[in-house]
Amino acid sequence: MKKALRFIIAVVVTTMLMATMVSATYDDVPAESPLAGEVHKATEYGLMNGYNASTFGYLHSMTRAQFTAVLVRMMGWETVTPDTASYADVPVGHTWFDEIETAAAHDVTGTWVNFRPQDPITRGEMAELLVRALGLKSAAE
Repeated sequence: MKKALRFIIAVVVTTMLMATMVSATYDDVPAESPLAGEVHKATEYGLMNGYNASTFGYLHSMTRAQFTAVLVRMMGWETVTPDTASYADVPVGHTWFDEIETAAAHDVTGTWVNFRPQDPITRGEMAELLVRALGLKSAAE
């Protein structure tokens, strides 16, 4: 999770110029962590919102669905909600359906049969999705 979080935060900081710190803290984010400030910035920007008001999931791996949701929020895309699912394992009504379908509509995700939303995302997968979101699909391939 630390490597994934560092990557996400680097993208956020590069994308956004400045932010003020939020006063809220998460019980599972150590105050002495060098990433504590970035966690709060990502929350303030609305890119991440943790599991609840007191738990961020600091030591948890980020899933493919969670990263896709962050990417959709970061890009500011309007939500896409089709009547049929693009992926067999993300049916209509799935927790992450709208976010994954929005990414698919922007040609960010692949044409796989299954999306594997609960699988931990790899750094390579994050990089590919980010590059595709930036409109550089040929570079991702």
